[in-house]
Amino acid sequence: MPEHKKETLAISEKCMIQKCSCGAIHLHYQYVSLAIQKDTLFNIMQKCYTWQERLKDESFFAQQTPFKILIGVCMLTVSSDDFPRFNATVQEATSKLMCLEKVLNTSKIALN
Repeated sequence: MPEHKKETLAISEKCMIQKCSCGAIHLHYQYVSLAIQKDTLFNIMQKCYTWQERLKDESFFAQQTPFKILIGVCMLTVSSDDFPRFNATVQEATSKLMCLEKVLNTSKIALN
């Protein structure tokens, strides 16, 4: 069986996201390791953004509620304490996948 090469896209204390040579994205959070597609990672990013916006308008009790997302048959639950780091890791990984730095730098050069 060939060895798959993985490129780390983003890493935080309890979360790591890697792009694998097999084409999958590997999402590691605490004791869970999932192989997902790029579109699924973008969907997680959207759900994180929606959750973050909702927390701004909710009460203190709601802010203590864990972030839960169903990925295939796996329910991933991120504690309210871990959510900011998890969200930042997802945002960083999706930015790298979309090559946002290159796009933004190209835009700055074009504007100058």
